[in-house]
Amino acid sequence: MKENEQTRSHILDSAIHSFADSGYQATSMSKIAKKAGVSKSLIFWYFESKSKLFESLVDRFVAQCAISFVRLDAKTKSLEKMHEIIDMYWAFVKNNMEFIRIFMNWFLQAETKEKRKTERLRKIHRSFEEIFVQCLQLGIEEGIFDENLNIQNTALSIVSSLEGLLVQVIMLGQSPEDFDETFFKNLKQSIVHGIMKR
Repeated sequence: MKENEQTRSHILDSAIHSFADSGYQATSMSKIAKKAGVSKSLIFWYFESKSKLFESLVDRFVAQCAISFVRLDAKTKSLEKMHEIIDMYWAFVKNNMEFIRIFMNWFLQAETKEKRKTERLRKIHRSFEEIFVQCLQLGIEEGIFDENLNIQNTALSIVSSLEGLLVQVIMLGQSPEDFDETFFKNLKQSIVHGIMKR
């Protein structure tokens, strides 16, 4: 990794800890600079503003999420892959819950132009939706999933269910641990039942 990339990555690492400690609104660039052990002007040189810095964190978060799903074995059958994707999604949520809460807080703030915020949220949604599109296509090719499925709408429906659950966790102040293994077993069975070939 080049020195500039190392410095940028170090600032982002420090920023996520600062945001986690104080929330988006209460975290200043000075606080991030102190945490990173660099000058405030250096942070502005890399990121221009607190909002741009946070958007870079969001982009990195999306990339990490995508990488975690790319690691799925290409040889895995679609039905097993569907279960694995849902498991991996929830494991990722559990491991990144603090950042997800900060992200939602940032999204609801008025400081950044709505269009830029909405595009970041769409990017996350589209990335996740595309993973299910590919899995559904594979399942139809294997003759496991219903060939009459509207793949795009079905993927959207699955993602909406999982995102709805995430919103419930955040808005109601619940923890991912509040949902036991039986809950997710039933959730996966419910999703899979609706897409199986009859």
